[in-house]
Amino acid sequence: MAEIKIKKKSPIWPWVLLVLLILGLIWYFFTRDADTGVMDNETLTPVDTVAYENRNMNSSLDLYSSFIADSAKMGIDHEYSNEALNHLIDAVDEKATMENVDLEADLEEARTKTTEITKDPSSLNHADLIKSTGKIIARALNTLQTSKFPNLSEEMAKVNSSVDDIDTNVQTLDQKDKVNNFFRSTESLLSKMQ
Repeated sequence: MAEIKIKKKSPIWPWVLLVLLILGLIWYFFTRDADTGVMDNETLTPVDTVAYENRNMNSSLDLYSSFIADSAKMGIDHEYSNEALNHLIDAVDEKATMENVDLEADLEEARTKTTEITKDPSSLNHADLIKSTGKIIARALNTLQTSKFPNLSEEMAKVNSSVDDIDTNVQTLDQKDKVNNFFRSTESLLSKMQ
């Protein structure tokens, strides 16, 4: 007699669990706000938003301050000046955003100039690039200061004076103090813009 083979069905419960897991993950990701991690039914109060923005500004300014604290990093590759200027631009940008002052054109121009500083380490025009970038940043800071912080005109004058002191006919490494004076004066002005 012929033998009839009966094939036993595999259990269905692992597939049910897998479908439930996938549905749970889909539900989880669709009910969360992707940018802030806040659930849909929660909202940030204006106080929370201000505290968040202040924390970001302080972080950017702190980053700039801690970076320029070690001016001994200034070397022939000009990475220090490039990074310091980029940190400064970020700090000015965040402060302008907090104060609702449009400085985007000036800051974008300054960002473009900072990229030129490290392109050719053997070039002799680094002081010129640093000074021209510094003047653009000072122009942006002046706009911010006059519109939102008119009582800081003395500090703004120090920034303008320190950028004017950078001599384009002298190599940057021979005038480290002048470049660092510019960095310190901008740090002082930004820290007083509270």
